[in-house]
Amino acid sequence: MYTGGSFTTIDVPGASSTAAFGINNSGQIVGNFFDGSTNHRRGFVDTAGSFTFFDVPGAMITYPYGINESGQIVGTFFDSLGEHGFVDTAGSFTTINFPGATRTDAQGINNSGQIVGYFPDEGFLATPVPEPGTLPMILAGCFGFAALYAMTRRAKRV
Repeated sequence: MYTGGSFTTIDVPGASSTAAFGINNSGQIVGNFFDGSTNHRRGFVDTAGSFTFFDVPGAMITYPYGINESGQIVGTFFDSLGEHGFVDTAGSFTTINFPGATRTDAQGINNSGQIVGYFPDEGFLATPVPEPGTLPMILAGCFGFAALYAMTRRAKRV
C-alpha cells in the first residue's frame, strides 16, 4: 500500500506469496495468496490488517480484483470447467460468463454494482438487473405515483 510517500507490505500470515489487486475508499484491500496447506490460491480481504479468507465454491484458484464501498467483490476463478468471472455479495457468489466466450475475467466494480472486465479480445460492462422480487415494489411505487398525480390534477380542476 502506498500512502504519503511510503510503502507498506501486505503479507498474509503463513503464505508463501501474497498479491494485492484492489482497494476501496474505506481502505479494504482484496487480493490472493498461495495457501500451502490446500495447494491453492485463495482470496482475501484485508480490513485494517485483519484478514478474511475466501474461495469461490468449487474453485481451484480465486483471484479477487476489485471491491466497492458496499464490500461487493469481483474477480476471476478457475474450476474444472475453465475460467469464469464472479461477484461476491456478502458471501453469496454469482458466476459471470460472457455469452459464447471461452473465458471471462471480471476486473472492477463501482458503487452502482456495474462490473467491467474482459473476455478474449474484448472488454465488457455488465449492468445489474433488479432482482425479480423488487419488480412488484417498483410497479407498486409507479402506480402509487400515478394515482397521486391523478388525484392532484383532479383536485386542481375542482
